[in-house]
Parts: sequence; structure tokens; C-alpha cells
Amino acid sequence: MDLIYKNIVTIAANEFSEYAEQLRIEDECEYNYLLGIPSKETRYIPWYKIELITQKYKNDDKKRLDMIYGEENPLPDAYGFFERIIRVKFIQLVKTYLHNESNNVPVELKKMTDFFEKMAQSDDFDIRNLLGIAIFEGITSEQDEFKLIERLLGDKSKEIFYNAIH
Repeated sequence: MDLIYKNIVTIAANEFSEYAEQLRIEDECEYNYLLGIPSKETRYIPWYKIELITQKYKNDDKKRLDMIYGEENPLPDAYGFFERIIRVKFIQLVKTYLHNESNNVPVELKKMTDFFEKMAQSDDFDIRNLLGIAIFEGITSEQDEFKLIERLLGDKSKEIFYNAIH
């Protein structure tokens, strides 16, 4: 099954439900926002999105306020979800594995790199771009972390990794 950009957050949230659930416990408003779940509570909107909306609709107060506070059917924020949940967890797992004496790749880390490879093999450019920008771009400056990530990735995801870091 090929991944489709409009469904990628739902697919990833199901694949990595324990990470998404952790965010829900920490900050339900942000969780709802990232997954595109309509909420009666104050909506979470990252500051950079408010800035973009404010600039775009600076001459239309009603539209600007509707965009910030009134969206009834919000779209999932794929980049936010992957940066805030998947990337953070991936970096934690890489650092933990790096300092572990065992040569066995943890199941969680393998599951992630397998998912990244599936994203990299997608026919959808937006899925591949999401992987490069939200996960790999600027991920590490540490040589040992770089080598570990390089070793764990599949061929297609490794190609996107190289493009994202150069």
C-alpha cells in the first residue's frame, strides 16, 4: 500500500500510537491540532502559523480571526506531527542506542526506520519531502549519530537522508 500525503498523519499516529498518546497526555490541545481533531477548547496553533496567517490576512480582520480561532474542520499538521513526535522520538532512540553496549537494534528503532523506508518508497513527492524536511534535515551534527543513522536506514530513505543533510 502506497502512502498518501493527506492520510500520513493518521497512518503514522496509528503506527506510533504510544508516542502520539504521550503527546495527548502532555498537551491535548496540541495533540488535537497536529492530528486535525476539531476541539471546542482553545485551539493550539504554533506561533509561526499565527505569523503566516497574520501576514496573509493583515487587511481582513474577520478572515484572520476565523483562520486562527474558527476552523471547524482543521487539517492535520503533517510537518508539526513528524517534527514534534516522530523526529523527537527518533533522536532519543538513536542517542539511547548509541550509548547502549548491545549490538541489537531495538525494536522501536527498527520499526521507525522501516516506516521511513516505506515513506521514501512512496510515489507521492510530498511524503518523500516530509521525510527529508521534518525528520532528516539538520538532524545531527554528531559524527557517531550520523554514522548510526546512515547504517540503520534503507536504501531509499538513506538517499533522502543524504539530500536533506547536504
